Amino acid sequence: MTSLLTETPGSELHATWEVLSAAGANRAGLKNIRTSPAVAAAVVKAMSVHQRRAGHVYPPEYKPLGIVEQVKVLQKVPAFAELDAAWALNEAPAWYDDLDLPDWIENPLVYVWHESLGGYHNALDLILKAIAKERKFYNYRDGQLTPERLRQSEATREAELKLKADQPGDFLIVPSQVGDRWGNYPVKEVRESYDEGEFGHGSVAGGCLILSHPNRIVRFDELDMDFPGDEFDDPDADDPFGRAPDFLFYDGGVKFGARHVGNAHGHFGSVSGFFPQ
Repeated sequence: MTSLLTETPGSELHATWEVLSAAGANRAGLKNIRTSPAVAAAVVKAMSVHQRRAGHVYPPEYKPLGIVEQVKVLQKVPAFAELDAAWALNEAPAWYDDLDLPDWIENPLVYVWHESLGGYHNALDLILKAIAKERKFYNYRDGQLTPERLRQSEATREAELKLKADQPGDFLIVPSQVGDRWGNYPVKEVRESYDEGEFGHGSVAGGCLILSHPNRIVRFDELDMDFPGDEFDDPDADDPFGRAPDFLFYDGGVKFGARHVGNAHGHFGSVSGFFPQ
C-alpha cells in the first residue's frame, strides 16, 4: 500500500501520502492502523466527526420524551386516536434499548405510519391541520403539497420500509436527532454526508415531532428544522424538486415552508434518523 502511495507521483494516492507524511505519519503507523481494530476504529471515528456550524441551539424548554409518552400525546389527536399502538406502547421501549446506536443519536422519534392514514399526503394534511388547531400556524405551501409537487426521497422511503418490517402497528419509532448535528449545513450537503444507516426525516415525521414536542419550536432565536427526507418541486424554480420542507418559528407561531437545498442558514438544522444495520 505504501509503495502505491509513494511511487506514483501526481496521483491522488501520492498526494494523500504527502499529506500524511507532513502530519507525521510513517510506514509503521499505517501498519498499525491496518492491523489494530482499536486504532482503525479511532481513525474512522475521528474522520467522521464534522464541524458544528450553527450558532443557534435548541430552545431550553425542549425536553425529549420517551416512546410511550410520545405515543400517548399523538393519540390525543382525533385522527390518530384509533391507530394501533399496542406494539409501540408495550414492546417498543425494550426493542429500542437493545439497539446499538451511533453517538449522534439523541432520542427516539415517534410518528404515524402514513400508509395507515391513506398515504403520505393525506397523513401530512391531517398533521398540519392538527398543528393549526393547537397553535398559531401558517403554511406557505398551502394547496401545493400534492403528489406531483411533494415526494419522499427514495433513501428515506426505503429506510422507513425496512424499519416498519420489524414494527407492528400504526406508529413508527426511529432513532433520531432533531437538527443540531446538521446545523447550518445546506440540505444538499447533508444528503451527501450521511453516515451509514442515516437518512433524512420528512415533513410527516417533523409534524409529529411538533405535535409531541411543542416546546421544540417556540421562539425566533432558536435552531429551526429542515427535513431533507422530502423533496419539493417549485415550478417557478429552474431545478425540479430542488427544495426541502422546513418548520420554523416566526411572528408568534409555527410556519411551514420549503427552502432551496443549496442554501445554508444558521437558524436551521436538518433532522435525520437512523436505520440499525
